[in-house]
Amino acid sequence: MSHSEDALREKLLTLYPEIPQNGIQIRLQFYRVKNICIVTLQKDCRVLNTFLSKKDIDSCMVMRKPQLFDIQMHQFLNSMRAHEKKNPAPAFSFC
Repeated sequence: MSHSEDALREKLLTLYPEIPQNGIQIRLQFYRVKNICIVTLQKDCRVLNTFLSKKDIDSCMVMRKPQLFDIQMHQFLNSMRAHEKKNPAPAFSFC
């Protein structure tokens, strides 16, 4: 893969400003042998692990949202927001 983790992270944060706006942490791990990138999104105890194929990564680099990641990202946000409405944030949290 010709793209760096830092470059991909910056593109994802540009394509999805909701990530930093909602305090979501993002971690990337490239598996060059399989040409994929594992993406982990986490906020408090909520975690989404998904992957981007080489085609998805190339799309991100030219500012196109990958379809499956886009769906999963919005489901993660919706789930997180629904949980926050039902249960306001406590002073501390057990994961």
